[in-house]
Amino acid sequence: MTSEIQESADRLSSLWTQTANFFQDYNDSLIFEILNEFRIEGITEEWSGENSESRGYINDFHKAAVDVISPWAEITKRGTS
Repeated sequence: MTSEIQESADRLSSLWTQTANFFQDYNDSLIFEILNEFRIEGITEEWSGENSESRGYINDFHKAAVDVISPWAEITKRGTS
Protein backbone atom coordinates (compact mmCIF):
# COMPACT_ATOMS: atom_id res chain seq x y z
CA MET A 1 0.00 0.00 0.00
CA THR A 2 1.41 3.39 -0.94
CA SER A 3 2.04 5.93 1.80
CA GLU A 4 -0.81 8.14 0.51
CA ILE A 5 -3.24 5.22 0.55
CA GLN A 6 -2.03 4.16 4.01
CA GLU A 7 -2.46 7.72 5.27
CA SER A 8 -6.04 7.74 3.95
CA ALA A 9 -6.77 4.37 5.58
CA ASP A 10 -5.31 5.65 8.87
CA ARG A 11 -7.47 8.79 8.67
CA LEU A 12 -10.59 6.68 8.03
CA SER A 13 -9.73 4.46 10.97
CA SER A 14 -9.34 7.51 13.19
CA LEU A 15 -12.61 9.01 11.93
CA TRP A 16 -14.54 5.77 12.57
CA THR A 17 -12.94 5.35 16.00
CA GLN A 18 -14.22 8.82 16.93
CA THR A 19 -17.64 8.06 15.41
CA ALA A 20 -17.95 4.73 17.22
CA ASN A 21 -16.97 6.35 20.52
CA PHE A 22 -19.51 9.14 20.01
CA PHE A 23 -22.34 6.67 19.34
CA GLN A 24 -21.27 4.09 21.93
CA ASP A 25 -24.46 4.50 23.97
CA TYR A 26 -26.81 3.96 21.01
CA ASN A 27 -28.61 0.64 20.62
CA ASP A 28 -27.93 -1.94 17.92
CA SER A 29 -30.39 -0.36 15.47
CA LEU A 30 -27.76 2.25 14.54
CA ILE A 31 -26.49 1.75 10.97
CA PHE A 32 -23.40 3.30 9.41
CA GLU A 33 -22.64 3.93 5.74
CA ILE A 34 -18.89 3.61 5.56
CA LEU A 35 -18.14 5.26 2.22
CA ASN A 36 -20.45 7.25 -0.03
CA GLU A 37 -19.67 7.60 -3.74
CA PHE A 38 -16.11 6.46 -3.28
CA ARG A 39 -13.70 6.76 -6.18
CA ILE A 40 -10.04 7.21 -6.95
CA GLU A 41 -9.70 10.65 -8.52
CA GLY A 42 -7.74 11.16 -11.69
CA ILE A 43 -7.75 7.65 -13.14
CA THR A 44 -9.37 6.81 -16.47
CA GLU A 45 -11.95 4.54 -14.82
CA GLU A 46 -12.88 7.03 -12.08
CA TRP A 47 -16.63 6.96 -12.82
CA SER A 48 -16.95 3.56 -14.49
CA GLY A 49 -16.35 1.06 -11.72
CA GLU A 50 -12.65 1.69 -11.22
CA ASN A 51 -10.01 -0.96 -11.94
CA SER A 52 -8.78 -3.90 -9.89
CA GLU A 53 -6.01 -1.91 -8.21
CA SER A 54 -8.31 0.93 -7.13
CA ARG A 55 -11.00 -1.53 -5.99
CA GLY A 56 -8.33 -3.08 -3.80
CA TYR A 57 -7.63 0.30 -2.22
CA ILE A 58 -11.32 0.93 -1.67
CA ASN A 59 -11.65 -2.51 -0.05
CA ASP A 60 -8.75 -1.55 2.24
CA PHE A 61 -10.63 1.64 3.18
CA HIS A 62 -13.77 -0.37 3.97
CA LYS A 63 -11.72 -2.80 6.06
CA ALA A 64 -10.15 0.06 8.04
CA ALA A 65 -13.63 1.23 9.06
CA VAL A 66 -15.11 -2.22 9.64
CA ASP A 67 -12.15 -3.22 11.83
CA VAL A 68 -13.02 -0.29 14.13
CA ILE A 69 -16.81 -0.62 14.00
CA SER A 70 -17.19 -4.41 14.29
CA PRO A 71 -15.77 -4.86 17.79
CA TRP A 72 -17.79 -1.87 18.98
CA ALA A 73 -20.95 -3.30 17.41
CA GLU A 74 -20.39 -6.69 19.05
CA ILE A 75 -19.91 -5.08 22.47
CA THR A 76 -23.08 -3.03 21.97
CA LYS A 77 -25.04 -6.09 20.85
CA ARG A 78 -23.94 -8.08 23.92
CA GLY A 79 -24.88 -5.18 26.17
CA THR A 80 -28.47 -5.15 24.87
CA SER A 81 -29.07 -8.91 24.99
